[in-house]
Amino acid sequence: MTKTYICFYFPDNCIEEREVSSRTAPITNIPPHAYAYQFYDRTVVQTEDGEFCYGLDRNGSPITYIGSLHFTVDYLEEIVMKMKRNGDKDVIITACGDVYPYDPDAKVVSHL
Repeated sequence: MTKTYICFYFPDNCIEEREVSSRTAPITNIPPHAYAYQFYDRTVVQTEDGEFCYGLDRNGSPITYIGSLHFTVDYLEEIVMKMKRNGDKDVIITACGDVYPYDPDAKVVSHL
C-alpha cells in the first residue's frame, strides 16, 4: 500500500517524518525549529510474520521553506557578500536564520 509522509527539516541535517492522510490537508503541529518540509510517497508492505518493509521515497514535492526573520543591516550585508561570492541571485532565509540558494521549484511560506 502507498502511504504519504511529510518530512520536516531542522538545522544540523536532522529530520522528522510523519505519515499524513493527504498532501492537501492543513499542516498542523509544525515542530519548533523546523525550517522546511517536503511531502513524499512510500510503499509499505506487511510481511506474513508481521514485520513492515518500506520502499524508497518517491514523488517528492518541492521543498517548502517556513517563516521569515528580521535582520540587522550588518547581517544582511554579510548575506549579500556571500551571495555575490557564490554567484547566487536569490536566496531563501529560513525561520532559523539559515540561508539557502533559491530553487525555482521551492515554495516559501510564513510560519504564523
